[in-house]
Amino acid sequence: MAFLKRIEAHGFKSFADDLKIEFNTNIVGIVGPNGSGKSNINDAIRWVLGEQSVKSLRGEKVDDIIFNGAQGKAPLNMAQVTLVFDNSTKIFNSPFNEIQITRKVYRNSSENEYYINKSRVRLKDVQNLVMDTGLSKGSLAIISQGNVSKFADSKPEERRQLFEEAAGVAKYKKRKEESLRKLERTNENLTRVSDIVSEISRKIEPLAKQAEKAKNYIQIRDTLKKYEITLLVKDGAIAQEELAILSNNITKNDEIKTSLKLKISNHEQKLKFLKNKSYDLDKNINSLEMNLSNVNTLLNILDQQKKALELKAKETNTKDQSLSEIAKLEQDIQELLNEISHKKTIQTQETDTLKQLDSKLEELNLQKSDLILSQNNLHHTLGKKKASLDFFALNQEKQMQKNLGVQTVLNNRQSLYGVVDVIANLIEVPELYHQSISVVLGRNLNNIVTKTDKDAAKAVKFLKENRAGIATFLPLNTIQVRRASQEDAIVVNSQTGFIAFANNLVKVKDANNQTAVDFLLGRTIVCENLANAQVISKLIAAKYQCITLDGQLIKAGGAIVGGFQNQNNNSNLLKKDYNLEEINAEIKLLDEELINLNVQIDGFQNEINSIQSQIAKAELTANKLNYEIVDLENESQLLSTQYQNLTGKKIILENNEELNDIFAQYKANKHHQETFNLQLQQLRKEKHESLNEMQTLENEVYVFHQEDYTVTNTLNNDRLQQVQLENKVEQIFKRLVETYHLTFDRAKELYSKPLENEEEARSLVLKLRNDLEDLGFVNINAIEEFENENERYLRLKNKHDELAAALKELLQGIDEMDKIMVEQFDETIKQINQVLPETFRILFGGGNCQLRYNQPDNILETGIEVLANPPGKKISNLNLLSGGEKSLVALAVLFAILKVKPLPLTILDEVEAPLDPANLERFARYVRTFSQTTQFIIVTHRPGTMENCDVLYGTTMENQGVTKMVTIKLSDAKNKFVADNSTQSLTASLN
Repeated sequence: MAFLKRIEAHGFKSFADDLKIEFNTNIVGIVGPNGSGKSNINDAIRWVLGEQSVKSLRGEKVDDIIFNGAQGKAPLNMAQVTLVFDNSTKIFNSPFNEIQITRKVYRNSSENEYYINKSRVRLKDVQNLVMDTGLSKGSLAIISQGNVSKFADSKPEERRQLFEEAAGVAKYKKRKEESLRKLERTNENLTRVSDIVSEISRKIEPLAKQAEKAKNYIQIRDTLKKYEITLLVKDGAIAQEELAILSNNITKNDEIKTSLKLKISNHEQKLKFLKNKSYDLDKNINSLEMNLSNVNTLLNILDQQKKALELKAKETNTKDQSLSEIAKLEQDIQELLNEISHKKTIQTQETDTLKQLDSKLEELNLQKSDLILSQNNLHHTLGKKKASLDFFALNQEKQMQKNLGVQTVLNNRQSLYGVVDVIANLIEVPELYHQSISVVLGRNLNNIVTKTDKDAAKAVKFLKENRAGIATFLPLNTIQVRRASQEDAIVVNSQTGFIAFANNLVKVKDANNQTAVDFLLGRTIVCENLANAQVISKLIAAKYQCITLDGQLIKAGGAIVGGFQNQNNNSNLLKKDYNLEEINAEIKLLDEELINLNVQIDGFQNEINSIQSQIAKAELTANKLNYEIVDLENESQLLSTQYQNLTGKKIILENNEELNDIFAQYKANKHHQETFNLQLQQLRKEKHESLNEMQTLENEVYVFHQEDYTVTNTLNNDRLQQVQLENKVEQIFKRLVETYHLTFDRAKELYSKPLENEEEARSLVLKLRNDLEDLGFVNINAIEEFENENERYLRLKNKHDELAAALKELLQGIDEMDKIMVEQFDETIKQINQVLPETFRILFGGGNCQLRYNQPDNILETGIEVLANPPGKKISNLNLLSGGEKSLVALAVLFAILKVKPLPLTILDEVEAPLDPANLERFARYVRTFSQTTQFIIVTHRPGTMENCDVLYGTTMENQGVTKMVTIKLSDAKNKFVADNSTQSLTASLN
């Protein structure tokens, strides 16, 4: 069975029509006239087996191997050749018993398509398939006349390739070449990876420290978070409970205060009513007393009249009174009347004075009540102001706690010479710009200004030695003033929304510190709003930062920081002195006003006491005058009666009717006396009761005022505590939101578990805060960066190790392949040298031939020298041989190789052309000896070769440029050859 079973071609070179050549024998001859395309079969086989050189296929470009057209035949756009092999003996390393190898190429395309058993494959797959089968490029399988001539003329190193194919080391050599290329790539990769690993290893050490620091920071932060939030939740809950209790107490005390005010008002109304009633009672009592006095006087007169009438009745004669006694009575009566008039005048004055005093007393009481109300309001206002003062003081203390390093330096300014103050205390900012300046400066507000850098270094050393936190220092002698260029200032000055450069909006208390302010704010532009800021920032290519009045910031470079923000602590730093001074001033004014009120209240009270004393004295005087007037009037009445009796002006009762009339009047007046006494008794009782009730009410009003004062103080204290607790709760809520992004309710849900030891927890929180501050700057991203870099390092280190191992393995593999190639090559040469002499003698009819290394110590790269001595000749150089001898030497070597390593297929393309008939005959017969193990396809035009072929395929061109195949029976060819005895006749018969 032939190894190459079939060739199918279409469009390859001169094969315009579909070509199909069946090979059923082991020696096949391809014959035909020159230019008929017989060598195209050889080219087709070589092309399919992977030949890449178009010149080797006798072309200039790829399109030259595609049929280019002929008379009556249009050019084709594709060339395709298929070789079908019998693989029943598993010459190919494939499980299939038949192997089809196909190659296609399209016109105007350099891309080739390869197929094995109709499956698309790569060129490399085809090359790997035919490797070590003797069919690969450079092997002995396909030999042309040029190859034979070249063999003898080749250098020993070039000649070596032929023997490598024979030795079967080509695959090892190819693998070695691939391994060497891979080795080079691996070495390059290893070098590159080593450089990267080295670079990463340099980065990873500081990153590891940073990551460890960050992990420590996170651990401290998380622990702090756990304990601080738990404490904040507890403190907040307690504060809320206390607030609820306080709110309830305040509500109750407000109700009590309202009730007390109502009671005081009611009592004062009652007191006013009772005073009026008392005044009316006094008038009624006085009136009754006067009436009673008149009645008593009248009764006395009536009694005197009665006695006089009775006496007159007894006396018979009226006695004349002396004129002197009458004159005396007239004088006494006039004096009494004058005194009564005087007393009544005084009484009227006292009554008027009493009314005035009552009116003034009422007015003073009202004014006193107003002052007491003002006093209570002042107490409340003062309480709120003191609470605000406590809040600001507490806030300031917290700020100082947060900036331990800053506070430590400021507290030790006496020993740290050259420390000026923090920026916040060195500047004054108009309230309009508080927000913008506080956002721009941020923590820089706590930067400490020093006179020199040495002063700053001394302060840093002090903080470090005392482990007292950190601070930022601005040495006035070294910081560089940073201001905008004059050109930029001119440009932005004309823009809408531009306000000023920030350093121009800040007042520096001491001009010596202006450098520090310019350093911080000299390149910051204050704008009205964000839109203006964006325009200005673009205009100056974002060289300076722009800040809006509401705190939206465009940084230098273009980054925008903005959104909603509460008044921050930095803004509070700007406001703190102003607020504390203002509140202290207000408290001072309130204290002074309260003192004045107390003085006024005391003055009113003293005046009230004085007026009450005057009223009591006036009432006593008025009552005394009433009694005196009554007595005087009674006395005057008595004297008048005596006077009348003495002068005779009084009608003397001479009869009983007059006496009875006196008795009736006396009885009526006696009744009036009793009635007046009862009424007077009742009025005096009412007066006494009123006085008692007034005293009780006044005592109660006093108690109510005391209670109101106590309640007011309690309310003030409660409201102060309420403000403090509200501030505390607000700070807790703010701390939870700003620091931990938690609402209080959410924090309660997550951190409600009670702490075992609260005091230890609070101490731990303070310690953890200090620990965090001691850590200084922490790169949180270092953990991820370290993990990424470490992962990258490990990955690359692993890759480095893999590459190093691969490099070692490649070197070992190359060494092993070198060893195998040396062994196989040396063994093959030895085997060839064993059979070559005999083969040489058969082809030459004698002589000797040997192969020799030109570098015996380097078999891996040694060239092959051929020492050929034809019969009767002894030569040292193949170039001294004739052309036929050179060809015969090459064929001798070929056949020797075939003996050592039989090839499944050998294509001989006119290799015997230079031989003379005798040598040709020996060649042809010798080929036959290999036909059992090797399939020969011989392209020839020599009769001696033709007659030793089993089948001849003839090529002809009926149409110029188009090859046509003709099968020739060997017996017919031989008869024709015998008849014509010439090659030309055979060729002519084909035409």
